[in-house]
Amino acid sequence: MNEQTVLTLPVVCTRGMIVFPENRLTLDVGRPVSLKALDLSTKEHDNNIIFVSQINPLVDNPSFDDVFHIGTLCKIDRKVRRDSSGTIKLTVLGAKRVRLTNFEEQQGSIYSTVEIIEDEFGDRNEEVALVRKTTAYFEQARRHMPHIPAESLTLLSNGTSASLLADTIGQYLPIDLDRKQKILEERDINERLFLVASSIESEKMINQLVREEIL
Repeated sequence: MNEQTVLTLPVVCTRGMIVFPENRLTLDVGRPVSLKALDLSTKEHDNNIIFVSQINPLVDNPSFDDVFHIGTLCKIDRKVRRDSSGTIKLTVLGAKRVRLTNFEEQQGSIYSTVEIIEDEFGDRNEEVALVRKTTAYFEQARRHMPHIPAESLTLLSNGTSASLLADTIGQYLPIDLDRKQKILEERDINERLFLVASSIESEKMINQLVREEIL
């Protein structure tokens, strides 16, 4: 059994948002417990922080049972104070999938001990086929993802790893939170690509002709 990397870091619980590895997310942070997590991350943890999505975004003070237990190890990229109430416009860069094992209150923040989740590789020929299918689907569906950054479009158009392909499209797919969370939770790259391609297909973002050409 491979030894897992375990970290204990402050946590920000998001409402309806997920950060995928190697992707950036910009959002407003205003809850006192989250602001404290940002402060501790910067002062004590080299800007490393855990982001995890709430199951129900209406919960104001989420417990461990109120969040998904797979989240993302992130690095704080930029913080800008928006108003006198303390709200911060925050940009983070996702790094690794993590499994949260607990919530603990420390120094006015939520901390969690997390295990790093590494990608799993499947059949290489299947991966090549899924990359081809997912890329073709993406080229047809990109008009439905207006918020995807130009640099991400360039990266995907020029070719990238199977893992980054799945995670970047997953970040910007206009699908519901539960389906997006399933993509985040899938450690097998081929299965992750399949989930992304299936999401594009089920949302009818591609036309029938393209589907028949690829299948």
